[in-house]
Amino acid sequence: MNNIIKLDYQHYQVSFNDDGWINATEAAKKFHREVTQWLRTEETLNYLFALQNALNLKGVSETEINEINSLDSRSSAYKNKILILSKKTGLVRSKSGSPESGGGTWLHPKLAVAFARWLSIEFSIWCDITIDHLVRSRTVIHTNEQVIKLLTLDEADTWEKRFIDSFYRALARVTNTRYLGHRNGTPPIFGKITKEWVYEVALPDYVYQEAKLRCRKGEKVHQYLTPTALKAVEAQIISITSLANGCLDYQDFISRCSQAYTKQGQIKLILPKAS
Repeated sequence: MNNIIKLDYQHYQVSFNDDGWINATEAAKKFHREVTQWLRTEETLNYLFALQNALNLKGVSETEINEINSLDSRSSAYKNKILILSKKTGLVRSKSGSPESGGGTWLHPKLAVAFARWLSIEFSIWCDITIDHLVRSRTVIHTNEQVIKLLTLDEADTWEKRFIDSFYRALARVTNTRYLGHRNGTPPIFGKITKEWVYEVALPDYVYQEAKLRCRKGEKVHQYLTPTALKAVEAQIISITSLANGCLDYQDFISRCSQAYTKQGQIKLILPKAS
């Protein structure tokens, strides 16, 4: 197994190697699933067989694929045979041990997106982009200080309205408060939600704290964020707005946020080196 690279997806660690293979065992856990559930289906095996042929791999023969049809699809023998053939394609590798040491089921980068789509459309898009970065460019591990430099500005940018009215209206509905427009101020609970479920989800905590420290009187945290950081914040604003609009009350909102998002804390990020 090549070098293991841990990347962050919604503050959950997902492992790749530097050839773009993904630890599917680890990834599936985020979605409360097991990779063998996906591998033990005829549809997956047919996909693997077609991909194997497209990549000029000769692990599984057409005869072996046809033999599957003679088995009872409800039997354990059928599912086990499919799993064996899936691994035989050369597109699936298994290693004993914990994910930290590289243990688990690993999938070829050309297979990873199809697997990720089974888990989540959003996750599959993230995997596609991430694997493209891994195979096209070298990666660099950045320290916290380097990440702060990448994601924050030394001086405040010109103020622009970043938190849209629909965001505040959604919070007002779910907290049973009133929003009468940004100029009239917002309830204190809005600030608490913004801190905990926008900034602390979208950004590493140390980046948020640094931007907050730089704020002078009347300035906002987002004025000290680079376009890359702002993009993450704005995406989280949209996500929270959508989630809040679907909640019954504040308790339901907090419960759903706790399930949907994991706060990042002190970790090191891996970012693609600029070309």
